[in-house]
Amino acid sequence: MSDIIFQYYPSKVWIQEPLGTVDLYTFLESIKNPKPQIKETFLEIQKATESGDLKRKDWLKQNRLFYVTPSVFTNGYGRKIDDIVSYNPIMVVEFDKISFAEELKNYLFNKMSCIVAGYVSPSGKGSKFVVRIPKPNSLEEYKEYFCGIAYYLSQITGFDIANFNVILPHFITWDENILIRKWEDTVPWTIRGAKINSFKEYEGEFEPLEAVSQEDKNEIFNVIDNTFLKIEREQTAHRILLGLSLWCGGLSGAGYFSIEEFQDYLFYKVDESHYCQKGSRGYKKTITDMLYKGSKSPLKFERDANKR
Repeated sequence: MSDIIFQYYPSKVWIQEPLGTVDLYTFLESIKNPKPQIKETFLEIQKATESGDLKRKDWLKQNRLFYVTPSVFTNGYGRKIDDIVSYNPIMVVEFDKISFAEELKNYLFNKMSCIVAGYVSPSGKGSKFVVRIPKPNSLEEYKEYFCGIAYYLSQITGFDIANFNVILPHFITWDENILIRKWEDTVPWTIRGAKINSFKEYEGEFEPLEAVSQEDKNEIFNVIDNTFLKIEREQTAHRILLGLSLWCGGLSGAGYFSIEEFQDYLFYKVDESHYCQKGSRGYKKTITDMLYKGSKSPLKFERDANKR
């Protein structure tokens, strides 16, 4: 369906302006047969993973790949909820850290006619599905459709609730055996569900900062990066992530970044952390809960006080 269009971005998730737009089926074909340089990057990432060179793997993903936001179209100025111009009649659901990704791809694609496409991650440990839904008229409608299918799919091991965030980045991947269904052969998922309890909307009001310096933005990301290095050194995560997420939530309440932006980056770091991978679902729930809780107590970023 050529009129389902969304933006693509450089893979550094803190860069908020899109590079351009792509339609749904062009994007799906790019997963089946990426450009040669993208294939080469995935092969290099695989080598770095096998050799344990996580620093090289992280650099390759951040500098040579792209991500998309398929469920929305934005104004092109940022990637916040307020930047959303319209919603697309699709959402992504995914499963992570599973040993049956290929089997699940085939099973759900054949079982659910609402699935437009199913594909696995390069690691072979994750499955993603593009699902057709009625075109949402609001964020609430999107969340209701997501919760409806989440109630059904969460019975399967590895279901990831991260896509409750409508503007979550989806990184380009490579699956030559991607399953793609013609739009006219799909039937939209229409069952709605109640809001997931851990995702309570913040209803308070804070007066945001008039401007945030690039230096402060860079230093905030440095603090996060250093905190994840600490997790790897100390081989413990829950306590550290709880405090970090509360801190980020407070900064969000003050207007440094949106909750969604912090969530995107923290989820990205969890996925890249060797230690956090074994409990990523629980860590992501902690992050989400603490971000919203922290946002109720805005705080000013003190550069010297936040060296970790």
